[in-house]
Amino acid sequence: MDDMKPSAEQQPEPSYLLLIDGDPIPYIIGWKFKDVLSDDALPEVAGALQVWMKDLLTITGDPIYGIMIGNDNPDYFRQYLYKYQPYKGQRVKTDWIAFWEPRIRKLMLEQYPCVCSPAHLETDDLLVIMGEEAHRNGYTPVYASPDKDLRQVAGLHLDFRLLGSDNFKGLESVSETEARWNMWMQVLTGDQTDNVAGVPGIGTVKATAILTPDSSFEWPSKVLSAFCKYFGPYYGPIIYKETYHTIRLLDTAHPYAAAHRPLFRFRDDVLNLFLSGSKSVSIASYRSRRTPIL
Repeated sequence: MDDMKPSAEQQPEPSYLLLIDGDPIPYIIGWKFKDVLSDDALPEVAGALQVWMKDLLTITGDPIYGIMIGNDNPDYFRQYLYKYQPYKGQRVKTDWIAFWEPRIRKLMLEQYPCVCSPAHLETDDLLVIMGEEAHRNGYTPVYASPDKDLRQVAGLHLDFRLLGSDNFKGLESVSETEARWNMWMQVLTGDQTDNVAGVPGIGTVKATAILTPDSSFEWPSKVLSAFCKYFGPYYGPIIYKETYHTIRLLDTAHPYAAAHRPLFRFRDDVLNLFLSGSKSVSIASYRSRRTPIL
């Protein structure tokens, strides 16, 4: 019977692909220089970026990696989906991030394998798309980002916000059930960062009472009921639908994936860029079809 047991050699180590959310990096690096808004500090900023990237890659075992960065002139498809209030309508950039963000982005694009997102998509959409491509090619994606939105994706996650501190959690695994729960939790409670309301009056405590572990198959209907209870039988389903489509990240199963199908042809090129370690490529010229009005 011992001959039937798999040997260690029959269980190869997975090949990891570290997918890095590049949008928070200018905030992390720029914060250290928020009182020095001068290009004279650019060499020091470049050095700080190199040290931070080296630390991230060292602590993750120097894997194959790629950085995804948002578009400079976004025209998010979600702003045409979400009508209840202006999508991302609350965001205001401080002087220091307005100064340092474009400069740090330029350094990243010049020095590391990066891909700049098309205007219609957000960076976390691109991470999900490339995570699917990694799986398709036999790699295990690791989503490196502090963005809670990505926790609706099952798999390995790394929150680099606390990199270098005692509170750094390292690699965390999110199960399929946890990922679904995280998504429905956001649909219910909304996303203040993106100005998505969810159901007013429902916070984490009430949402947790609705999304019980023993009722996972009923989560969609329970969330819909919560919207109808607050907004009424006519507007409830409409706002529920637009909220769900807005919160859900873009993967090949997203209800509006067909509008972005041309992008999926770029996945092989982006993956090859990351595997080769080459410098940046832009797919910003890609244009999706205008998202239909709900």
